[in-house]
Amino acid sequence: MLSNQKGAQSVEFAMIVLPFLLLSIGFFEICRLLLVHLLFDVAINAGARDVKTRLTSPVSEQVFIEAVAKFPLIEKNNITLLDTLYAKSFSDLLNNKQAPKNQAQLGEYNVHYAFSFALLPSLSIFLSKPADDKITFKKKVLVSYEK
Repeated sequence: MLSNQKGAQSVEFAMIVLPFLLLSIGFFEICRLLLVHLLFDVAINAGARDVKTRLTSPVSEQVFIEAVAKFPLIEKNNITLLDTLYAKSFSDLLNNKQAPKNQAQLGEYNVHYAFSFALLPSLSIFLSKPADDKITFKKKVLVSYEK
């Protein structure tokens, strides 16, 4: 009877280790996703604060991106700034009436961050939209400039 079970322990170990390994790697990736999302929120707030208090005029989108990219786990090449709108008042902002950067009192930044998993890149296929291969965090921030 024992001669029939010589490799049974090895098979059991192989059957248990692989799912456990995939589960622990998946757990690590999900924790990293949540951490990057949290850091991205904090980085957006810090970038808005940095742009708001900057004394140079006109305001530059590059300054905002640089401030966001200072944070750990945030990669500069994954940050995209879309449709930045500068306005003199809230009504101009609501009506999408653009103002020159040097005359702007308000700025609206639409920031996108493309996140991809490090250890299991195929995991983002299941969690993202069908057209994308990366998960995109989208944030919109309104900044009132101090002049």
